[in-house]
Amino acid sequence: MTSQSDLPGAQRNNRWRDVVTSTNFVNRLNKRKSFKAVFGQRSMRGKVDLDDVVRDETGAAGEAPSGHDEKRVKDEDSDVVVRRRGRNLVVYSCQARNYFLEPRVEFKPSQFLRTAVYELVPCPLSYFVVLFAETAVFGHSLREARQAAGCRQKLPMPVFNGAAAKFFCVVPGTEFFVNMAFVNEVSLFTCFLASIYSPEVRKYIEPMEWATVIILLVCRSLVISSKYSLLPESWVSDRGGKMYSPLTGEEFGRTLVGIAWSDPKAETHTDFLRQEMARACLEADVDLSEVEIDVGSAVAARALRLSARGVGARGDEEVQKTPSIVSGKELLAAITDTHIGAPLPGALFPIIMVLALVNASVAPACRAAVGAPAFGGSPASKACAAFHFWLSFMLFLNNMVFTSSMAWNFHRQGSAIKALNAMMHYPGESVATFAPPPPPPKKAPKKKSVRVAVSNDADASDEESSESREIRAAGEAGETVLVDLKCPDSCLCWSLVRRVIRKIGSPWTRRLNLFSIIFLLCAFTSAMIFLLLFYGAERKTHRLATSASLFYLACVISFMVAVTVLEGSLVNDQVPKIRVRLKREMLAMSAAIAQSQGEAPEVERQLRASHRLLKSAEAHIMAEEDVAVGSEPVQVFYEVPATPAAVTFVISTLVSILLIAVQRTFTMIESEGWAYDGDMGEFARADDM
Repeated sequence: MTSQSDLPGAQRNNRWRDVVTSTNFVNRLNKRKSFKAVFGQRSMRGKVDLDDVVRDETGAAGEAPSGHDEKRVKDEDSDVVVRRRGRNLVVYSCQARNYFLEPRVEFKPSQFLRTAVYELVPCPLSYFVVLFAETAVFGHSLREARQAAGCRQKLPMPVFNGAAAKFFCVVPGTEFFVNMAFVNEVSLFTCFLASIYSPEVRKYIEPMEWATVIILLVCRSLVISSKYSLLPESWVSDRGGKMYSPLTGEEFGRTLVGIAWSDPKAETHTDFLRQEMARACLEADVDLSEVEIDVGSAVAARALRLSARGVGARGDEEVQKTPSIVSGKELLAAITDTHIGAPLPGALFPIIMVLALVNASVAPACRAAVGAPAFGGSPASKACAAFHFWLSFMLFLNNMVFTSSMAWNFHRQGSAIKALNAMMHYPGESVATFAPPPPPPKKAPKKKSVRVAVSNDADASDEESSESREIRAAGEAGETVLVDLKCPDSCLCWSLVRRVIRKIGSPWTRRLNLFSIIFLLCAFTSAMIFLLLFYGAERKTHRLATSASLFYLACVISFMVAVTVLEGSLVNDQVPKIRVRLKREMLAMSAAIAQSQGEAPEVERQLRASHRLLKSAEAHIMAEEDVAVGSEPVQVFYEVPATPAAVTFVISTLVSILLIAVQRTFTMIESEGWAYDGDMGEFARADDM
């Protein structure tokens, strides 16, 4: 083989020139707007200064930073910051101190296991377990271990004043809930042990009646374990994690599904969605800062800009020059704010409250139905029955918030994707979707009073801007957001925004997918115990309150899991529809190419280029989103594609178990003489009573 040094000088120079030319071509190609947009992390890395490198703010022993930074930014108009941390890019919050999100939050087995142990050990022992494990096993200082116990809401005793709360590092604003959790855990295990070892209590409340309460407690413990296993490194890292330093109530709330992800536009975390959008762009490897899209009209563009709340705003001169164009970030922010930012429906919580009350009332109602005292007969049994009612209500309510959040998460994502899909075909997505809600009507003053006007904008917060009124009127008149994907810039922007939207909230989605596994196991466990009650009735008897509670829990939880899978499958069902739309565009484009014979070559070249772009967009959607061959379809149960088959599996399996149990029950009652006529409603044969 001839070496480079053996070649003639002219040939060596030619090869060197070819290498330089090729390198220059690649560099020029990578600097093009399309390549910078599609490969976002590569282009964004060049925008992050070396001065932005973030170093670990930890001591030599790995101690977390102490104290609070009173100068941290609170202005909701300030933006989140993308910085380089080591070799990776992360997104820093503009409100929460030292809180950043990495592009992809990895599952942390250590946090899952240690949290499961902490949650399953009852209070007050769990507090000392946290201190021992964090210091002896994970190498934290005692101060950090106390902070971790306070963050996990573990106490050795209730706290009733500020000094005690400060000593036990209770997160400010959570004292009531921490005390309630302590009382609930202590009362649960005390009453459960009393129903086992106290004949006075066991006469009225058998130990098996606590089965549903314990199942719900285990579910809650595993849900919290899932939460900590998928929190960002900035929160749970053993080197400088926020949970090992003093926290504020607002910072603590950012990690909770019920507070942050279920209400992402709350005033306590106004930068939440902006930080999540920036993180999603990093995960999707997309840079939307230089891509633009034509949305069909100036009114549609104004509606999107208003809904984007200043994110990705273009300059005034650019807006005046091209009024119907918005940036990719503006389109992403408008869709995210409108759909992903939607809180849980207000009517949902009353429904959950009713379901929780029914769950708590099943046991006392069944006792009363068989002639036993609904809430016990002796003082001790009355106390245990009251706590059983309260704990059944609270644990069911707590878990139902998690299950409803699972379904709502997929519903919001489906709404966002559906809105983006509607924009690319006639008539488009209504402008009214992005119009702000009208302000509430002013209440008439109860009595006359003298007021001094200090400015013309005294009541500006209660008045609607003229721009908002115009946009709402345009929406009512039928104005829409309509994107023509035959435009190369619009097609590229639409495709990239679609990819980012599917990544928004992915750490929360993965956490909720773990929740779906937990609640599926909860439904299976309840159904199997209900089945075993009747197949093992001859060896171990039970009471009506036990079987009815298990049946109710299995039905409600399985229904919520099925709704979650159904909502996820509805998102995947949109993929074939949008692919058909794109293929129709390609069909029309192919016909236009065939009919362009005799026209200028430039026209045919543009038609062919647009056809290839549409074909690439359709192929990309299939490769990434399609359930059969896609790499990242919407998934449930962590890694199972959400399809109607998954819904059928959940429903058919659980219904089959319950039907077998019900059939066995009727057989025993009708043919074998069993009935709930025993002492305190026990299930027994007539001959044995």
